[in-house]
Amino acid sequence: MSQRFLIRYNRVDLITLCGLTLCSLGLWLISLGELTFAMAVLYLAMLADALDGYFARKWQLTRDFGRYLDGFVDTFLYLVAPACWLWQWGFDGVVAGVLIWLVWLSGITRLAVFNIAGNDSVDGKLVYQGMPVFWLLLLLGLAYAASWLIGDAIAKALIYLIWPVCALLMVWNRPFFKFSKLNHILCIVLGGASLFFIVGVMENAA
Repeated sequence: MSQRFLIRYNRVDLITLCGLTLCSLGLWLISLGELTFAMAVLYLAMLADALDGYFARKWQLTRDFGRYLDGFVDTFLYLVAPACWLWQWGFDGVVAGVLIWLVWLSGITRLAVFNIAGNDSVDGKLVYQGMPVFWLLLLLGLAYAASWLIGDAIAKALIYLIWPVCALLMVWNRPFFKFSKLNHILCIVLGGASLFFIVGVMENAA
């Protein structure tokens, strides 16, 4: 007897879809101009992205569908959402648009290759081939936090320098570091989300 729907989600797929839900919330906050809260939510979505792969391996639930589903969600989380966030922040115009397009081109290529090849290993340790797309959101968060100290203009100038380098590194055929310890991921992502949430509350209270 055939099943009613095309696919049956497992526990890992639901974690991935939680990331999509958080990404959608982040996009809505971006549309409202709530950039700091949006960054906090996008960092939480990044946590879901990290956990689905971790638990897929831990629970032995890895499958092609899960990798493809993760790749589609990554497109929204690491390519579409940061571009919308940057545009709302004032990183706009022809040059900015070209840089965003280049990052999209490299990011989509990187995700497509990953869907085919998956993770690689060097000396028994899992690595990425090409810079993983999640670094785009991490670097954007760092640039935004830095803007509180150095000002928006300088921080945006840094994005003009960083984005073309990221576009190149995402399609560069070399191994990149992969976080292997869950506590490291939790510290970075939850720490960033907490920082942006606290600052967002302070901004709205001012």
